[in-house]
Parts: sequence; structure tokens; C-alpha cells
Amino acid sequence: RNDSLAALLGLGEWIDPTDRDFDPRAVRSALRKLHQVAEQKFCKAKIPACLSRNVARLSALVGLSDSDRRILEFVVLIHAEQLLDDTADYLGQLTSIKVFRVLAGVLDLTEKEVRSSLSMMGILAQSGLVTVARKGTNPLRAKLDLLSREFADIMSSPETDLINLLRGTVTPSTP
Repeated sequence: RNDSLAALLGLGEWIDPTDRDFDPRAVRSALRKLHQVAEQKFCKAKIPACLSRNVARLSALVGLSDSDRRILEFVVLIHAEQLLDDTADYLGQLTSIKVFRVLAGVLDLTEKEVRSSLSMMGILAQSGLVTVARKGTNPLRAKLDLLSREFADIMSSPETDLINLLRGTVTPSTP
């Protein structure tokens, strides 16, 4: 249903094929093979270096755990990268419980780690960096709120000043 995603995944030959009829079973079979190859090839993939640096700096400031950092990185990416957001939309409408399961699977964390990191008493929520919209069902991106609208862009920028991370949320006071 998404030509850009199909092309990115390596299924471009199935976008409006002229030499054969569209075969959903063949597409799913090809997708499974591509998935296996991608899992092996990209198991050591890294997030963008600037995002990694900014999350590490922020982590030192507020004391994020490894799980907190990985969740924050993913939430920033899903807010910054349209194709990732579009892909996540195929998960459908999610409850908070399903969000925890999805993040556990995607990030290779336990559901307990995800629940702890995203609990209202966790550092992510206490700091306002990432909160879960707990009412109703929504697509994944809509269930995961960031500190501000600009936060994902700022975190993805190479020359980020930590004070810029909080701009629009916290205002400087007099000494």
C-alpha cells in the first residue's frame, strides 16, 4: 500500500508490475526473505551519530538508564523520520499495553524494562522527555509524546546545545 516503503525495502519490482499480475503471496514471501537478510545484515546497525551524542549528553544530565536511552532514541526517530512513522502505522491502533509490547520487540528489550522506563514514575516521564498517551488507541507515534514539537529536530541536529533541548519548555530565570 506504500510505494515508497516498498521501494525502500527492495520490493520495487512489485510497484505497478507490467509483466505479471500482482501476487500478494509472492510479495509476502519476498518480504520474508528480505527480512531475514536485513536482520543478519543490520543487526549491528547504529542510530545516527548526532542523535547518539545528544542522547548521551542528555543522559548524563538526567541519569537515563540504557533502556531509557534506547526508547528515547526510537521515539525521536519515529517523530523525525516520516518513513519510520509510516511503517509503524501498519501496526494499527495501539493501546498502551500494545505499545509496551511493540517497543520491547523492536528494541530487543523485555516488556518489564519498557514498562519501567515508560512508567509515570520513570525518569522519561518525570523529566517530560517521553510520555505515553494512555487514553484510547492511536498509531504508535501518537502514543509516544516528546518534550516539545521541536525536540526531535533538535535532538537530530549535529550542533545541539543542551539548553536548546529545553527551549520552548523551560524559560531561563534571573540568577
